[in-house]
Amino acid sequence: MQVRYKVDASVSEYNDQNLCEKAELEQCPIHPDGGCGIRKHGSYKRVLPATFRIPRWYCHKGHATISKLPDFLPSRFPGTLKDVEDVVVEIQKHPTLVSAADHIRPDIGLQGALRWINRRISYVSTALRASAGLLPEVGFKNLGQLQKIFGVDSVLSHLREILKEHLYALPRIIGLIPPPLTPVGG
Repeated sequence: MQVRYKVDASVSEYNDQNLCEKAELEQCPIHPDGGCGIRKHGSYKRVLPATFRIPRWYCHKGHATISKLPDFLPSRFPGTLKDVEDVVVEIQKHPTLVSAADHIRPDIGLQGALRWINRRISYVSTALRASAGLLPEVGFKNLGQLQKIFGVDSVLSHLREILKEHLYALPRIIGLIPPPLTPVGG
């Protein structure tokens, strides 16, 4: 299970300030009333960004680990939200997906590059459609418009903040792995 780790830091600042080790979990999301024996359970390493660690806890009663995912990282996807966003914005500058794939991922074959960029397009499109439904007052068509409307560099990280009440209902990338509907193990 994942919970949001609200940090106002870049990847390098997160590492330099040792924010993984400083993370605290105020209450167990499975047993908010306590009594479950929640304990710090070390951290795990993300493949990308390299040398990046995610803090986690173990709920003894629920037999579950809880990870605290920093706002700048996508859920269940490598890299940062800004990395994903930058790729989608770059794709929009090309006349075709093939042209974008050749430019963005010349290191791999065309079919692999197309799959790589299509995954990012799909996740971002799904996240933006869900966000549009939750924010009907904000009329937008793409990431570039949202960057201007919100005045931010990373729209996806910003959406995680303004849609924090809906994170478990939102799709992969900005959403988080949902908690169980009922407490596990009582």
